[in-house]
Amino acid sequence: MNIWNGEVISNLVKEVSKAAVKATAESIAAGARKDVAVDTGATRDSIHVETWEGKNTIGATVKTGAKGKEIAALIEEIGSKNKKANPFLRKNLNKNKGKLKNSMSGKI
Repeated sequence: MNIWNGEVISNLVKEVSKAAVKATAESIAAGARKDVAVDTGATRDSIHVETWEGKNTIGATVKTGAKGKEIAALIEEIGSKNKKANPFLRKNLNKNKGKLKNSMSGKI
């Protein structure tokens, strides 16, 4: 007899989701490290992923900006009056849009 076990299924979905979110964010971060312009390497070296979860949510944030150099990373991404934009984060976010769905497909 098959018995639906909500707790087992819930835990499986949570674990697969956490792994997929982290893998997608790491892929975005890796691409951003490759695409960011390098002067001293501080912005490139500061790119990292922070994962979090709430009661019913799981997420990840790709962060950049060496301490005290956050504005330089922002200007690199969006540009300024004197510097052309190099959207190293946005570009990699767009490249990885389908990765989350694909990485969860068939695992639940």
